[in-house]
Amino acid sequence: MKTKKLLFFLLAFIFSTLIINAQEDEKDSFELPEIGHSNEGLGGNINLTGINKDLFFGTRLTPDISIGKLGFGLDIPLLINLNDGKIRLDEYTDGVGPLRVIKYVRWGVKKRDNFYFRIGELRDAQLGFGMQLSDYNNSISFEKRKIGAEFDIVIKKQFGLEMIYSDLNVTSFNLFAIRPYFKPFGATNIPIVKTFEIGLGYVTDHDKTYIIKNDSIQLRNNNFLDKGINSFSADMGFYILNLKFLRWTFYAQAGYFLKIQSDSLSRYINRMNDPFINNYTNGMGWSIGSDFHFHILGNLLKINYRAERYWHSDYFIPRFYSFAYELNKDNHIMELIESHQDKGMYMNLGISILDKIVLHSNIIFPDKMNSLNPAEMYIGLDLSNLTDKLIFSTTLYQANVKSIKDVINLRDESLFETLIAWKIYEVPVIRLQFIAGVDFKWTYALIENKDFSAVPYYSPFFKINIPMKKEKEKEKETE
Repeated sequence: MKTKKLLFFLLAFIFSTLIINAQEDEKDSFELPEIGHSNEGLGGNINLTGINKDLFFGTRLTPDISIGKLGFGLDIPLLINLNDGKIRLDEYTDGVGPLRVIKYVRWGVKKRDNFYFRIGELRDAQLGFGMQLSDYNNSISFEKRKIGAEFDIVIKKQFGLEMIYSDLNVTSFNLFAIRPYFKPFGATNIPIVKTFEIGLGYVTDHDKTYIIKNDSIQLRNNNFLDKGINSFSADMGFYILNLKFLRWTFYAQAGYFLKIQSDSLSRYINRMNDPFINNYTNGMGWSIGSDFHFHILGNLLKINYRAERYWHSDYFIPRFYSFAYELNKDNHIMELIESHQDKGMYMNLGISILDKIVLHSNIIFPDKMNSLNPAEMYIGLDLSNLTDKLIFSTTLYQANVKSIKDVINLRDESLFETLIAWKIYEVPVIRLQFIAGVDFKWTYALIENKDFSAVPYYSPFFKINIPMKKEKEKEKETE
């Protein structure tokens, strides 16, 4: 109890008067476990790592701990090139540099707790109901991870504020999203009505950072942001049902993109000599959707399902700021100025069975899927709690999907990660675990100091781990 009070006053000092009015929400959680977070604990990897054509031997210290609402993870690498004996320092250079050892620090659960923040890697971040920013991932490169920030607070059950900042690199003003929202009847006890929420969102990005910048190479994918990009949204939503085992939300939203005033983009448009692209201007879109959350008998079965129908004009892409935007901002802006009027669907499905089989997935696809209106998709699966021995988790992000072939192939528009491991021995009482397996990533990395592109990153490893679980969780498993 003393620890919680100490943390409360520390956060109050950092965020000033905003936190003073925050109150805890005691409702049951419909949240699904995160992919890849099943094996929390104190530990590290001893591994042989292949990055493109080079072999490295070394260790990664990867503690990942949750204590109540507080969670944090670190990733501290020490890799030696077996060809020349040099220490690989790529993860400590460019961008935020050594701060990349901070994987994440978080407090609470977004939209469940009245106060939430996360610093570090941002995964599947969303602003409001997602018209502008959804399924956003700020770190496309395992080695060039960014330190971002996400924040959400509700004051007196009525006034709320969401903020997202993609990269704490101080060399430029990077992607920034903010959404004040208001629950006019939040302080009442009127069912359904008290959940009504309206919000206004704004997203801007003036990213001028370099992916790589040294004496040999300077790489960036944000040339079209020389004067920034700006978009707005308005949304509303409310619970149709809000029971302990069922929460059903209806929402509607609209978005508006201002024409990007970029000298670089203007020169590109003039070179294209395409009548449609030459007429590039503002764009808008709107959508209606339903969000369904269900669980029975605690964690026996949890189902989260969202279905959304959207419409948009020329020069607009729903959920524009996604993981695909971060893959290559210039390419995504080129898709924006080529986007034709269309309509389509966004669907999100999450399933958890006893927190042992966990599935996350989403897809956004237009009615007329083609090169001018491609789809995006994500799927994640975690079976690490299915047995006491097996550790398995995998995630796949695919952008610019124009056909079934693009779903299967790993391309520059892909991010992929799979971990397969086996707990070969556990020391009784202290529960010290010895784990062996293989870790494969398809991620962005610097290639021979010439190019920054998606490459295979494979790593057989041996891990020593001390799991950190609450006693209550252990008791539930034995019941």
